[in-house]
Amino acid sequence: MKQTPIEPYPGLHVILEKFTLGAQNALAENFVGAYLIGSLATEDFDLDSEIDFLILTNTELNEPQLRSLQAFQVEIYGLAATQPGTWKART
Repeated sequence: MKQTPIEPYPGLHVILEKFTLGAQNALAENFVGAYLIGSLATEDFDLDSEIDFLILTNTELNEPQLRSLQAFQVEIYGLAATQPGTWKART
């Protein structure tokens, strides 16, 4: 498996790890995996890029899981905006 270097964006690792763990916590046993897709996965990522994930679940999300993920998304958005030298959340 090819790994995408993220050294030019040192704070990005924090965001990726927090996102994956947060999704796993929010979905509990419904979480199957988190996969990078898009420009970061294909080594075409830059500071103007979005970070695209595919979250795989065992079943369709229920309302509590959906609300939990929505709240978590707000947290990640704020974290991304505070990481120096990395991708910035879009406003």
